[in-house]
Amino acid sequence: MSPRKAWLIYAVCSLVVLATIGWLLRQSLEADKLRFQAEQGALREQDVRLALWRMDTKLAPLIAEETARPHYAYQAESILNPSLAVSPYNVYLNFEADQLGNWRSPQAPAKETVQQQSQQQALQPEPVPSEQLEDNRKRLERLSHNVDVQNLLAALPEQSNRIIPAPTSESLPRETEPDALDRTNGEYRDPKKGNIASGEYGAPYGEEYGGGYGKAANGPPQIALPKVASQAKKGDFEQRGKRYQQQARQELTKQRGNYYNNAPNPPAFDGEAQQASDDPFGATDVIESISRPLWMNDQLLLARRVTRNGELFVQGSWLDWPNLKQDLLAEVADLFPTADLVPLEDAESGDPSRMLAGLPVEFRVPHLKNIYLPSPGVIRNLAISAVAVLAALLSVGALLWGVLALSERRAAFVSSVTHELRTPLTTFRMYSEMLAGGMVPQEQRRQEYLETLRVESERLSHLVENVLSYARLERGRGPTLDDSTTPGELVDRFEKRLTDRAKLAEMELVVELDREVADATLRSDIGVVEQILFNLVDNAAKYASNSEDRRIHLTATCGFAGAKPQAVRFVVRDYGPGYESERKATRSVAFSKSAQKAAESAPGVGLGLALCRRLAKQLGGKLEVANHAQGGAEATLTLPLAA
Repeated sequence: MSPRKAWLIYAVCSLVVLATIGWLLRQSLEADKLRFQAEQGALREQDVRLALWRMDTKLAPLIAEETARPHYAYQAESILNPSLAVSPYNVYLNFEADQLGNWRSPQAPAKETVQQQSQQQALQPEPVPSEQLEDNRKRLERLSHNVDVQNLLAALPEQSNRIIPAPTSESLPRETEPDALDRTNGEYRDPKKGNIASGEYGAPYGEEYGGGYGKAANGPPQIALPKVASQAKKGDFEQRGKRYQQQARQELTKQRGNYYNNAPNPPAFDGEAQQASDDPFGATDVIESISRPLWMNDQLLLARRVTRNGELFVQGSWLDWPNLKQDLLAEVADLFPTADLVPLEDAESGDPSRMLAGLPVEFRVPHLKNIYLPSPGVIRNLAISAVAVLAALLSVGALLWGVLALSERRAAFVSSVTHELRTPLTTFRMYSEMLAGGMVPQEQRRQEYLETLRVESERLSHLVENVLSYARLERGRGPTLDDSTTPGELVDRFEKRLTDRAKLAEMELVVELDREVADATLRSDIGVVEQILFNLVDNAAKYASNSEDRRIHLTATCGFAGAKPQAVRFVVRDYGPGYESERKATRSVAFSKSAQKAAESAPGVGLGLALCRRLAKQLGGKLEVANHAQGGAEATLTLPLAA
């Protein structure tokens, strides 16, 4: 397979792997984002429930207070009921209207009543300012124009409301004995009249009155909550409705008890009908239905049906929605500073999880815009995965590059070795056939042919020796440091062979030995040192053969560490063109020369420097090559001296 095709396959596979990993990473981020959004949504829903609970808690006393007002409080004029002469907080007006559309309010008495009030000043220590009374009359007139009594009656439940305060010892009949009190579930039972006086009420109202909480057990409810249609989100609304209803009942019982106990002649009760012989306004038969909050033409009303002496009325409160809304939102400003409360004309169309339990109002919160930040665990896992995949791809790429480079070097090696072997083998065959066939009768010619055969054999032997040495290094069989000698002995031993190699290139070997290192002890492998120096001289003879200065210098000097010599340096220098690139020469790779390069330059297989560098490292030294400042190239072999 060609390198180009191999790299193309690798690139395609890498793209597939990266695309798959990218898709997996994206899916992981999407899953983590969904988890984050779910957590934020759950926290937001928790805050919404808390906000609704706060507003319901804030709202319950107000609704209970308005619901607890007895029927006569709405029909009385301010001169007879000073407690309602001024509108309560968050209430525009308290009103009463009959079926004919006649509206009345204790905060807006007729002018005749005001004149009577001025004559009986003792009944009203601090009269209401006339400006306030006039403003209340305008409000009542506006309410009567905006709200149709028949439509209002149609929207109100008809279920009667039994609201009986817990009796005190003074209000109990004298015939009642302590043993006659049934205190089970907090109830008091009057054996003479058979009425029940209780401060606790049963479960909330039934399905027909909104909420679907089940039928009342011990008594009907006091406030009708908004109806809801959605069953999916009804559970939370029911729970909040129960808590709201419980709190409102407690407040309503307390408020209604205050009204009846503070009345001049507290009325008596019998079942659902109110026997009001002692009623200050002469009512003989009164039935109060449960109150319901509702919207009528953008006006928030808390109203109920009241049947008095057989005549049907509507009584209730016109709530100050802007002020009430501001108070409710102030309760949740720390949770939702930009939230809003939106009226619901049709409560069944609202979302029960966002509706107040006491009013047909929906709580609107701003859209959730949380900036997604991946969790540290996800970031760590994704980073580890990405790094692992990239490392794997880089490793495979490096392995592929190494395999292809090795394949190329092997091909170059085969090509260059074939080229290097062809010349001496051809020479051997031709000269041997000529000598064997007696075709060279002259003695001088025979000697020349024999010398040529010797030189070619040495060249072939040198090539085979380098290849075998490189093969031993690849198999992990390095040189041994068993030989003990001196640099002087090494130079004497190698000088003749190195000189002969220089003479073959018609060059001169100049040997210079420093006296300080000549007798120093060196423990190394003599054969390996000789092979390194011979390769360095051989390279100089090949590449500097055309230089004007035909000398090759071999010098041996000391390397000092302090005052004591620590190493010996063998420097081989020539006066040729030098290295094209010192960096490439320093990092030369074995078998990097092809047959074409060998033919165009000096012969060889590109093994010399790479082999010498590895052999020097095995001997504990190092080999450095560089261009000389005065021209030419030099190679320095540094070997440590024995301690």
